Amino acid sequence: MSELSRTRMIASGFSGLAFHGILSHTWYGWLDHFIEHTCGLTQWWNIFPMIIMDSLFLCPTWNAIYVGTMAIFMSKKQRFQKAWKNVRTTAFPLFKSGLKLWVPANAITYGLVPLQLRVLWCDFIEFIWCIIMSKSTGGAAH
Repeated sequence: MSELSRTRMIASGFSGLAFHGILSHTWYGWLDHFIEHTCGLTQWWNIFPMIIMDSLFLCPTWNAIYVGTMAIFMSKKQRFQKAWKNVRTTAFPLFKSGLKLWVPANAITYGLVPLQLRVLWCDFIEFIWCIIMSKSTGGAAH
């Protein structure tokens, strides 16, 4: 087992505090409003377009923010070039891996969890996802 990296822990915490909460809160409110009021979807099956939109827009955006933030914190030289390279090289593998976790999690999110509790629920799932991303990008972020 490797040692706990203080820098990695701070970077991950900063990423969550600075970006994830705001992004998630804004996204869930907007998506709910968009699907219900703009698209007029109010039936039980409205969770399917929500899951698709979440998978196509929120997940890749969050993955890029997290991977980029980790690279900026962890790199000694060429931080922004390293961040951009890491985002590009991990985008598709993380997207593919994310589908396995986030599609079922979002079925619960959009099907069962009330809007006011979605950020809290997804933060719990996000904790697991950040561990997966950290392991997936561990070597790439250095």
